[in-house]
Amino acid sequence: MDGIKAPKAIAFDLDNTLFDHYHSLRCAITAIRSRFPELASRTPDELITKYNAALQSVYDTYLGEEITYEQADLKKVQTFFTDLGLAEPSLEQVKGFRAVYKPAYREARSATPGSVETLSRLRANGYSLAILTNGQTEDQTAKAEAIGVRHLVHHLITSEEVGHTKPDPRIFDYVLDRLGTNPGSTYMVGDSPSSDIKGALDVGMRPVLYSPLAQVSERVLFEQKAPVVHHMSQLLGLLGITDPQFEPRFQSDSDNLTIEGLGFDLITEPRHCLRISKDTARFIATNIGKTLVAASDKRHIVSMTFSSEIIRTVAKSAAPIDEGKIHITFSGKHDTESVTPALYQIEEREHSVLVRYQQLSLNIEPGCGDILRRVATLLQAHFNDLMRDYPRAAVRNLRCAMLVLAGMGGVEMDTVVTGEGIDE
Repeated sequence: MDGIKAPKAIAFDLDNTLFDHYHSLRCAITAIRSRFPELASRTPDELITKYNAALQSVYDTYLGEEITYEQADLKKVQTFFTDLGLAEPSLEQVKGFRAVYKPAYREARSATPGSVETLSRLRANGYSLAILTNGQTEDQTAKAEAIGVRHLVHHLITSEEVGHTKPDPRIFDYVLDRLGTNPGSTYMVGDSPSSDIKGALDVGMRPVLYSPLAQVSERVLFEQKAPVVHHMSQLLGLLGITDPQFEPRFQSDSDNLTIEGLGFDLITEPRHCLRISKDTARFIATNIGKTLVAASDKRHIVSMTFSSEIIRTVAKSAAPIDEGKIHITFSGKHDTESVTPALYQIEEREHSVLVRYQQLSLNIEPGCGDILRRVATLLQAHFNDLMRDYPRAAVRNLRCAMLVLAGMGGVEMDTVVTGEGIDE
């Protein structure tokens, strides 16, 4: 790949690449297992393996135009049962199976971890993006919309639209034409060596294998080396795209502590775990600044109040966390009205928000400088976890900051911040 100009266009497979098929499959099989007595004795992993094998087998037959789409829908359920050694289900039984499986599968649809962030960063860096997928246009478009990626790509191209299926070179030539790029400056990212990697190599595109369980960073496929990414965010590093770095730096004298380097660059698209809007990002930025300012003014209870509000805001924005199960109590006056917020620079982009705090000069009493450094470091750790889509870890770091502040205010014994595993 040496000597080739850095690519500015990328095509992505959808199923098992941007769309987390296995998550939806596991949720659907769990629902099926609880409704069909003949399946209850089988382990979820066995059922998932068998259903996925039936799905792939029948889908290949459909792509070969040997059966219709409607016939494939029936055949994969029949194959699933017979491969388990069970009697072939009747048409009514198949309908009952689909009535349970389909809504459970669709309700659980989500993007693979890191996909939304990666697409957003690529858009911000000027990349032209496409989804290139086998399947029907209506179904694949609905799926891409459901997982929150359709609006992040410029083109969605299906085998139905083109009239050819991957790995036929003609479908790859079609996406190159739509993207307006040449093969040597375009990546193809997908999970299937036979469909995605081979097809890309046959037309001279630059392949990347997406394989979450792989233990290697490179594989030789069809006599050529292909990079392997285990998490979609690794694609950014492969392209030389780096996120802004935030590292608190401290200078102090007897009366003042100066803090530089605080900030965050946060994706505001709905992600795997977090759904933080631009307004929420601004709220968090403002209240983190107030937390530090109030602490430096020895208004520790007020500082804790701001932190607790951020905890609840992040919890409400996090799919894995039930905000109602978080219990926060502490004693003291909670007047937050007169706190002057710390100044920060904010850049609101189409899909993200960048915040950098201006130089913070905080008043300190003797012996308090180290404690405020600790609080600031925990607050930056909170930001880092939000950027990585780790809401529970982000809340946990705020809890730690609150307990440090409680110690400064002498109310540590009266402070409780617990629930949803944040106190582990």
